[in-house]
Amino acid sequence: MSEAVRAEVPVVSLPPLEELPNDTVPVGFRYGTQRMVAVDVVRDGAWTILDDGRHVAQVVLHSPGAAMLSVQFGQWDLPNGAEVFLYDADRTRSIGAFTAFNRQPDGTMATELVPGDSVVIEYVLPGLVRAGELRVASVTHAFFDPFAQASEAEVRDFDPGYQSSPCHVGINCPEAAAWQQQKRAVAMFLRPDGGGCTGTLLNNTQTPGRPYFHVASHCYQTNTSGWVFYFNYESTTCTGTTGSTSQTLTGAVLRAAYYFDDLCLVELNNAPPASYNVYYAGWDRSGAVPQSSVVIQHPLYDVKKISFNNDPSTSFTDAIGVQCWRGDWEQGLVQAVSSGGPLFDQNGRMVGHMYDGAQVCSTATSIPTDCAKFSASWDGASAGQRLRDWLDPSNTVQQLNGYDPNAVPVNLQVR
Repeated sequence: MSEAVRAEVPVVSLPPLEELPNDTVPVGFRYGTQRMVAVDVVRDGAWTILDDGRHVAQVVLHSPGAAMLSVQFGQWDLPNGAEVFLYDADRTRSIGAFTAFNRQPDGTMATELVPGDSVVIEYVLPGLVRAGELRVASVTHAFFDPFAQASEAEVRDFDPGYQSSPCHVGINCPEAAAWQQQKRAVAMFLRPDGGGCTGTLLNNTQTPGRPYFHVASHCYQTNTSGWVFYFNYESTTCTGTTGSTSQTLTGAVLRAAYYFDDLCLVELNNAPPASYNVYYAGWDRSGAVPQSSVVIQHPLYDVKKISFNNDPSTSFTDAIGVQCWRGDWEQGLVQAVSSGGPLFDQNGRMVGHMYDGAQVCSTATSIPTDCAKFSASWDGASAGQRLRDWLDPSNTVQQLNGYDPNAVPVNLQVR
């Protein structure tokens, strides 16, 4: 849609942030901060009637100094045919159309990031219909310039203005050739508060393709309806630093969590469409020692990376009782925001997730990484504290292979 922004369109401007991070590292490993602002688009927007009879309201949100902005709508009640668009002040980046379909179960809706410190909200009604309700509750102010290294062709890239350590291995490097199926299960998610982590789509025995998504408990916050999941955020080359962030989904609900296993399983409110070409990872809950392993991750909000441990893992239990697989990296490393990144064993099944033990290049081979054991999360006091009720309700299998919803079925004919 993206109608021209008229001079009379109101601008809701937030005060400048009192404290800004430096320009080289994330603050508390956050890409930004959530700012509360109440805007009723129906009431506060500037309305006009187009030649075709549609009614359009526009309002501008401004957070001075932001590199990117995302919007969290506290009320999203749109009539049939209504559409919402968001775009930056220069009209170089537009997202939408969003419709009533995008409403989360709790009546909210959150958007992905749009570049710049101003975002235009445009609400389009198909003629004389009820206006509905469209109210902004907050915005996420991203600290860093996402386009410092991106070309015009890469306008959809999320780049926090710094890169992860140079000794990482890109997911499309030759070393990662054997992991091209598993990588499609891994995604980055961003929370409205300005934080985020890595997580994994998992297969289950009862309804393959049901979008269970495994994350680390220490990444969990109750604002799951506002989480935005970025799929296939990766460089198309081995050493590239930018990647497309056009394939997103918003919102999830909690299914199980347990602090002392670092367990958290959510279910996405919508399954990824076929065009995302995702994979639902297999798993092994037997507790067998991984003979070799990899972690696939989004370190420091960077494009997808992979780390290799060529040796058997060892068992380790930390001070609060989290049972882990411990190992050192022969190639690559893990960093903040890698948390929740899946640990795959030599058979390509998930056996844990990144929990503790980040490195930089100089410590990549000397500081071990601890990955919380998948097997330790299988059983628990109740369905809300364990995996088995969700991934294998009959509790009959030790290992499950992955599921590819886009795989071409084989038609076997008996002769």
